[in-house]
Amino acid sequence: MSERRVRRTIAVLDGVGTVMSAGQSVTDVRYHLNVSQESVIVRNPSGTREMPGAREVHGTLMPPPGQTLPMSGVPLTLLMEDGGEIDFAVTSMSAGEYQIASSGELRDAQQTL
Repeated sequence: MSERRVRRTIAVLDGVGTVMSAGQSVTDVRYHLNVSQESVIVRNPSGTREMPGAREVHGTLMPPPGQTLPMSGVPLTLLMEDGGEIDFAVTSMSAGEYQIASSGELRDAQQTL
């Protein structure tokens, strides 16, 4: 039996959204997110099987000039223009662009109400 892991981009999300913290709006942002998913491919004498693994979201947020995001210690959520939302952490900031990461699931905001 052999096992191989593969990570694929399954979605690219671009738009304008709102960063929230503790139920309060922090600022609006432009976002560019890459959603990837790991797959585990198992080969054995009876055949090959592919099983979905963990999803990850990485990307950038760009607030308007003069606006900033908390860099650490504060839980943040991005509300996207399509109604989706995701919890994230800021990993770095450079030239007004914030790098973010999340291993949580994208949620449909309509279902979480």
